[in-house]
Amino acid sequence: MFAVSDEEVRTAVDQYFADGIRTFQIVCDVAAHSPEGRAELILNHVKSAMEARGQSGQFFVETWYGIADYAVIDVVITP
Repeated sequence: MFAVSDEEVRTAVDQYFADGIRTFQIVCDVAAHSPEGRAELILNHVKSAMEARGQSGQFFVETWYGIADYAVIDVVITP
C-alpha cells in the first residue's frame, strides 16, 4: 500500500485489520514527514486499532529507507 497523507496511512492500517492481515508493508511518501514520524504514526495507529478491537499481542514496526522521498515500513503483529 502506498500512502501519502496521515489519513491514507490510517485507512491502510484499518483495511489490513479488517482483512485479517497481520503482516504488511506501507510505502510512505516522506517528502513532508520524516520516516521516523511515519513509523510512529503507524505504530500508534496499530496500537489504537488493536485496543479498539480488544486485541492483544506484540507488534513491531521497522523502517526501510528507500531512494528518493519514500520509506517502506514493515509491520508485524503476533498474538
